[in-house]
Amino acid sequence: MAREAAKAKAPKNKTNPNRGVIRVAHSDARCKGKKGMATRQERLAEFMSSGEPPAEICEILCEDHNGTYMPPFLGRFTHGLWRNSKTGERVEVSVVGWRPPRALGRRLHVRTAAA
Repeated sequence: MAREAAKAKAPKNKTNPNRGVIRVAHSDARCKGKKGMATRQERLAEFMSSGEPPAEICEILCEDHNGTYMPPFLGRFTHGLWRNSKTGERVEVSVVGWRPPRALGRRLHVRTAAA
């Protein structure tokens, strides 16, 4: 019994498997009176997902075994692949939606080509 008590008092592992992942919450209009995370369909409804993605910088909605989320960077669809718009690195997870960038509490630094 003392052994069980010692186990109960041992510090728990505080690592977070979702560290660095931004989950998409409800939009303000639908969030009133609703608690919890948005469903997959609610998140997808806020993004475009059919047709050819634009070549412009977009907010992207990704999906993996944990669910859907927005990465903390903007994406660009070039040569059939989604890439991080700032670093050019390939997005390794499935991109299931995209939309034009919105400044909703995040600072977006979008560079435009000089004309």
